Amino acid sequence: MKNEEAAEIGYGLLEWLAPYCRRAEIAGSVRRGKPEVKDLEIVAIPVVEMRQELGLFGPVGQPVEVSLLEEALARGLPPHWQPGGKNGRKYKRFVHFRTWLACDLFLATAESWGGALAVRTGPAEFSTALMVRARRIGMQVSGGYYLHRHPAKVGPDGEAIPCEKGEHCVMIVPCYEEIEFFEALGVEWKEPEERK
Repeated sequence: MKNEEAAEIGYGLLEWLAPYCRRAEIAGSVRRGKPEVKDLEIVAIPVVEMRQELGLFGPVGQPVEVSLLEEALARGLPPHWQPGGKNGRKYKRFVHFRTWLACDLFLATAESWGGALAVRTGPAEFSTALMVRARRIGMQVSGGYYLHRHPAKVGPDGEAIPCEKGEHCVMIVPCYEEIEFFEALGVEWKEPEERK
């Protein structure tokens, strides 16, 4: 599909997401300006509210976090979109049934936004190089694109084991913007279209 057509479909989805997200942006090959694209990738920070159930005599129980995006998705997808088989806490897939363009929605937090946008913009080799760079300088990227100031543990098969504390790790380097992620890794900033 042509980039312009995919971008138009993506911006329509971003418009639908806007009330339920603090921030959302198209990533992937559309963001890199590739002439032809295979899919659509969006990174978003959902709006989360604390809510408490009200009983007859006032609040009941402890307040709980509620994602406005999850509530909206429970009511249904926007026109021309259908579920695409993935509906996890941090990753969802939709399909635009008029064009069969798949959209991968990656959910981040303010602290992991820079890492999520950098990694999901890609391309894959570039994202892998960022992860390798993190390991070389004694850091890791895990648990929803958080940059941890400590290395990953290694399992018996040689695979990195993500930080068990995830987003609650005190060693997270907040990367509110993509450039902060590059700076924390000591990597020179490159515009999306220059990433190879």
